Amino acid sequence: MRPPLNPRYWPTWIGIAGMWLLARLPWRAQLGLGALLGQAMRWLLPSRRRIVRTNLRLCFPELNNDQRESLVREHFRDLGAGLLEANWCWFNQPERVLEKTRIEGEKHFRQALATGRPVILLTAHFTSLEAVGPVLGTLGVVHGLYRKHRNAAMEWTVLRARRRYITDMIPREDMRATLRVLKRGGVIWYAPDQDYGRRNSVFAPFFGIPTATITATSRLARRTNALVVPMVMRRDGSSGYRIEFEAPLDGFPSGDDTADATRINQLLERWIRQTPAHYWWIHRRFKTRPRGDPPFYRKTHNAPPKNFTAKLPIRKDVERILIIKWSAMGDVIIATTVFEDIAKAFPNAELHLNTMAPWDTLLENDPRFKKVFTVPMRARRKPLREIWGWLMTVRAGRYDMVIDLQSNDRSRILIWLLRFVFANILIRMGDQRLAPYNVAPGPMPESSHAIDRLRATLQAGNIPTPTNRPVLHPQPHNIENAKRLRQDHELRDGRYAVFLPGSQAAGHLKRWGARRYVALGLALTDGELDRIAIVGGPDEMDECQAIADELGDRAVNLCGQTEILDIVPLCAGARVIVANDTGTAHVASATGRPLVAICGPTDPKRVKPVGDNVVALQAELFCRNCYRKTCSHHSCMLIVSPQHVLDAIPS
Repeated sequence: MRPPLNPRYWPTWIGIAGMWLLARLPWRAQLGLGALLGQAMRWLLPSRRRIVRTNLRLCFPELNNDQRESLVREHFRDLGAGLLEANWCWFNQPERVLEKTRIEGEKHFRQALATGRPVILLTAHFTSLEAVGPVLGTLGVVHGLYRKHRNAAMEWTVLRARRRYITDMIPREDMRATLRVLKRGGVIWYAPDQDYGRRNSVFAPFFGIPTATITATSRLARRTNALVVPMVMRRDGSSGYRIEFEAPLDGFPSGDDTADATRINQLLERWIRQTPAHYWWIHRRFKTRPRGDPPFYRKTHNAPPKNFTAKLPIRKDVERILIIKWSAMGDVIIATTVFEDIAKAFPNAELHLNTMAPWDTLLENDPRFKKVFTVPMRARRKPLREIWGWLMTVRAGRYDMVIDLQSNDRSRILIWLLRFVFANILIRMGDQRLAPYNVAPGPMPESSHAIDRLRATLQAGNIPTPTNRPVLHPQPHNIENAKRLRQDHELRDGRYAVFLPGSQAAGHLKRWGARRYVALGLALTDGELDRIAIVGGPDEMDECQAIADELGDRAVNLCGQTEILDIVPLCAGARVIVANDTGTAHVASATGRPLVAICGPTDPKRVKPVGDNVVALQAELFCRNCYRKTCSHHSCMLIVSPQHVLDAIPS
C-alpha cells in the first residue's frame, strides 16, 4: 500500500511529521505532556466533558458531585496520556513497550493456544489500549479489529505502525475476514464494548443500566468453536503497564445471547471499578435506549449554532461571486439546491462556478452562472502547476465574495494562499470556523446531511435557504429528446416508473442487481402501472438489457439513448423512480417525483438525495455505512427486497 501523496493530504503529513518528532521524547515526558493535553481537552471539548459527566453519574451514583468531578479531571489526564502513548507506540520499536510491561496470567493464553482452537482475546476500551499491540505481537500470531480512519494519510500511517507488531488489522465491519481467521485457528483481539445501535445487539445490564450490547462475541465463538480469553491492560502508575490474562470463559457461549452479553458486561464492570479513570468514558455508551425510554445525552445540536460572521457589505455592492464545489456528481447536484438560493439572494451579481470535469458540462449553460470553469485539482502529475493555475484564475476574477462549498483542507489552503498573489477577497464563506473564512456557521454534528452543512454556510451570511430540492436547467434538446422518447414508447403521465439500476463509478458495490429490479418491475406492472422505463449510461448496458429481457413488453430499455440532463424531463411524469444511490438518483430528485433510493455503503443520513418525496432504504447491518471501495458480501443492498421497495413508495 503506497502512501497517499495528493496535495489534499499535505497538512496531514505535516502533522504526522510533528507526531514523529514528539515520539522522540522520553516516555515519562510523553505522559506528562499527555496529562496537560488532557486538561486542555477537558476545557476545549465541552460536549465530550458533558458525556463523561453523564456516564459517571449513571455508573457511579454513590459518588457525590465533588468526587465525580475529581474523577472527570483524572479521566481527561489519563485520556491525554493515552493519546500521546499511542503516538509513542506507533513511532518506536515494540521492544521499548515490552520493557515496561508486566504480564500476569500468561499461562491462560498459552493453554488456550495449546488446545488448537481459535481464540478471541476479549478486552475493553481503556485509555492504554494501543500499548497492548506491541506486547501481543511477541506472544504469537494475533489479528486485531479496528475502525478505519477517514483520512487516508492517517490510515496509512497507523496501519503501517500496527503491522510492525500485529499480524494484520481487519476493519471491524469485515466479519467474513474475521471468521476466516478464526476458522483457521487464529487469534482475534476484540473489544465489543461500544454502542453499535439496535441491530445485532441486545439490552443487557451494565452498571445496572439496560445497555445495547453487541452479540458478535457469542456469535463468533459459536460459529468457530473459539475460546474467549479475557484480557485487560492498565497503566501501572508511572512505571509501565500491566497486562492480565484470565481463564477462558467457561460454558461460553451459552446459547442465550442476552445471558452471554450480561456476563461480558459484568466482567467489564469488574475491571472498570478497579481503575475507573482509565476507561473510555468519552464514548456515548448508553446512546441506544429501549423503546420508550428517554435519552441520557442532551442533543445540543438542536439549538441553532452560533455563527461566526464578519460584517457583510450591502448586497448591491457584491458584483461577482465565486462558488467552489469540486465533489462527485451527487454532491454537486445536492449543491444546486443552494446555488438557487445564492442566485435569488444576489440577482444582480455575476456567479462563477469552479467545479471538476465532467460536471462542468452539466452546468455550462445554466442561466444562473456567467462562467463555469474547471481546474484539475486532483492531478497527480505536476500538482504545483495546477495550484498556481487556480490561484491565477481566481486572482483574475476579481471576486467580491467566495463561497467555499467544498470546505476541505485543500480548498481552505488555496483560499488562504490567495493573499500571497494579492487577491484580496472581502467575504470568504465556508462551513468551518477556521482561517481563511470570515463567515462560517457554528459546529455541526458529524452525522449532518450534506445539504444541512451547505445551508448552514449560507445562513451564517444571512442568505435565506428556502429551496427544498436540487434545481437543474435541462437545455431545449434535452427536453425535446425526453418528449420524443415518451411519445415513442407511450410513457403516459403517472402510468410508468423509471428504473436507474446502474452505478458507473462504484461498479457493482452500489448495484441492487438485475434480478431484484425484475421482480420489482413485475409487481409494479401487475398493479397500476403500464410500463417501466430503464435508463442508464454506456457502462450499464448489460445490467439494463438483462432487466429489459426479463420484463419483455412491460419495459422499454432507454440505456444509451439519453444524456444526464434528459433524466429530469423524462422522470417528470413518472409515478415513481427507483434508483441505486448514485449520481443519477440525485439528478432524478430534481423532478420532485416520488423517489426510492437503495443505499449501499454510504450513509443515507448524510448523503441521500434531497427532496420531500425521497425515501432511502438501507439494510440495518453491523457493517453499514462503511464507505469501503470493495466488499466480500455486498449485504447492505442485497438484503433489501423488492417488497421493501414497494412498501416504501410514497403515496
